Amino acid sequence: VPFFVIFYISAYFLVFYTLWELEEWEPFAAGMLLILTITNILFFFFPGEIIRPTIINKDIWAVLLSWIYTLDKPHNLFPSLHISLSFMSSLVLNKKVAYFWFILIAFSTLFTKQHYFFDILGGLLVGAIGFTFYQSLKKKQ
Repeated sequence: VPFFVIFYISAYFLVFYTLWELEEWEPFAAGMLLILTITNILFFFFPGEIIRPTIINKDIWAVLLSWIYTLDKPHNLFPSLHISLSFMSSLVLNKKVAYFWFILIAFSTLFTKQHYFFDILGGLLVGAIGFTFYQSLKKKQ
């Protein structure tokens, strides 16, 4: 579903919006770095690949999806960084709109053929780890 590419791209905006909303960004950044570290270790030891469909439509959503397919190679699937980072962001924001935004991002990873369902589960776990680390740092302040 090419239209969902807009939600896929919006994952980056959710992370930056979270930074914008926080008074102290350091614990959030530390949680994000932990997510990136865990994820890249898993990418190294368990590389994955997804088979994407050929895009034949030429509307704006298909063009954006083609652009994503060009920039974001079909490797490094498990866990989904889009899920991990946006899940942690939505937990930190703790607002209904952030949770809804996250759900749209989660569906977008499947509907744009960027990830498999198992990648989402892994992303949720790693995002929860990052959030737990964020909370522990916040308590120390």
